[in-house]
Amino acid sequence: MEIAVDLLATVDEDHGSVGSQLKAGRERLGLSLSDIAAKTRVPTRHLESIEQSDFDALPGQTYTLGFARSYANAVEMDAAAISEAMRWELARSGHEGYQAPAQNYEPADPARVPSKTLAWTSAAIAAVALAAYLIFRSLTLTNAAPAEKPVTSPISVKPAATAPIAPLPANSADPAQQSTDNAEQI
Repeated sequence: MEIAVDLLATVDEDHGSVGSQLKAGRERLGLSLSDIAAKTRVPTRHLESIEQSDFDALPGQTYTLGFARSYANAVEMDAAAISEAMRWELARSGHEGYQAPAQNYEPADPARVPSKTLAWTSAAIAAVALAAYLIFRSLTLTNAAPAEKPVTSPISVKPAATAPIAPLPANSADPAQQSTDNAEQI
């Protein structure tokens, strides 16, 4: 915690800004902005804006703080102390973060609400339309032709009567002779 207090004092008095602190750390390690951009995946234009304290060019306070923390980690500085110093610098420069405007609830203008007459007229028209539809449907269902019944043939086919067959004589062994004998008997 002592480091954070010292860093805040250092930022304000000696070096002037968090961006200049980060730039000094980068130069101490012999890194370029493109090296830091590759390490942190923060676009080079945002890193330049942080070094120059051009907070209007940055996307917002949350992103700016995150970018500064990543930058501090990349140059082996205390990220928490840099984040606190950046938060203080943002507040001092008037970039305290996005404040959503307070929205007051305003009831609807009574003059813009439809009248009761319009509401009742709309309901009556809807009821008449529904009744007309139901009547139309009931008439079309009752006037439909009844399903046809299967047609039955008026002619009835009965099996023909068969004549009784005479018994065969017991001594006859020839089947051809038997059929001739049967034919004569009929």
